[in-house]
Amino acid sequence: ATMPRTHAIALRILALLSLALPTVCIPSKPLYYDDQIVDHLANEEDPDKWTHRYYTYPKHFGGPGHPIFVIMGGEGAIEPEFGIYYPFIADHLAKQFGAYVLQPEHRFYGSSQPLGDATPTSEQRVRLVNTEQAMMDYVRLLRHIQVDELGCSTDRTSPQYCSVITVGGSYPGYLSAMMRVVHADIVDMAYAASAPMKFYDQTVGVDDYYDHITDVAEKSSPGCADKVRTTLSA
Repeated sequence: ATMPRTHAIALRILALLSLALPTVCIPSKPLYYDDQIVDHLANEEDPDKWTHRYYTYPKHFGGPGHPIFVIMGGEGAIEPEFGIYYPFIADHLAKQFGAYVLQPEHRFYGSSQPLGDATPTSEQRVRLVNTEQAMMDYVRLLRHIQVDELGCSTDRTSPQYCSVITVGGSYPGYLSAMMRVVHADIVDMAYAASAPMKFYDQTVGVDDYYDHITDVAEKSSPGCADKVRTTLSA
C-alpha cells in the first residue's frame, strides 16, 4: 500500500507545483550539523569533518510516515533573514501533506565552509568544489534528519517511511534532478524548474541559453536586444 500512496502524493505535488512559486522567503533560525564530511570520495576511516548550516520548517510535520521536502541550496549563501526560500512549499504543500521541510546550504557558500577560513588550492577546488560532493553532503544530512531527528524508517515498505521530495530551480533544479538520478535509493521524487541539464552534460554551447533569451526578447519586443547591447556597451 506504500507505493500507490507515494505515487498519489507525487501526482498531487506535480499538479500544485505547476503554479507559480512565491519569491518571498520565511526568515528562520539556522541550524548546524557538525558531522559533515569534507571529502566523501576519499573513503577514509577517520575523515575530516566540518559544520554544515541548514534550515528546517517542522511546523506541519505529521511524524514518521509523512514526507520530507528538501529545498536544494545552490550557488549562494542562505542567511537567516531569508531562511526557507519557498513559502508555497513550507506553508501550502507541507501543510497539505503533513511534511517536514529541510533546506541545506551548498558547500563553500555562506557559513558552510568545509575548509574553514582556508582558501582551497587548485587541486582542492577540483576535488571538493563540485556537485557530486554537494549532493553527498545533502544525502548525509538528510539521513541524519530522517533517522536521528525525525525517527523515520528508511524501509520504503514501512508505514513509518518518510518519502523524500527534492525541489529546486536553475542550478538547484539541476541538483534536485540529479539527486533523484544518482541517489534514487534515497530520493523518491524530484521537482526541477528551469534546470540547465544540458549545460552540465555539455551537450549545448555555453552561450546557447543567452542566445535563446535574446531571440525571445527580440520576438516579444522588437529592438529590445539592440537597445540592451547599446546600453551595455555605453
